[in-house]
Amino acid sequence: MRQIFQVSGGTIREFPDAAEAGAADQLRQALERQRQQDRILAEGTQLNNVYTDGSFNEADPVQHIPDRAGWGYIVVRQSETLCQMNNNLTLDPVNNRYHGATHKQQHRGSS
Repeated sequence: MRQIFQVSGGTIREFPDAAEAGAADQLRQALERQRQQDRILAEGTQLNNVYTDGSFNEADPVQHIPDRAGWGYIVVRQSETLCQMNNNLTLDPVNNRYHGATHKQQHRGSS
């Protein structure tokens, strides 16, 4: 007969006895500690995080406002901002802000 034990971390698994459940939990905790140590080592080698975002607002013909889209990114090392940039999105290849976009939003069927 198998018993069900809850393993820390919120995962419920089935084990034949408490000893195997405990061993599995100890292994999971050891792997988590190793993952945290690896992350700390990586951050010590100047790990950079890149965050991106985009936006789109539909046109409001009543207010004579065209549709608008924009993009942005920021590069962060620990708590220091290394670089950030944002701008409006244009579909006009002649515009110097044009970077190859063919739609003002990423959703299928939009223009």
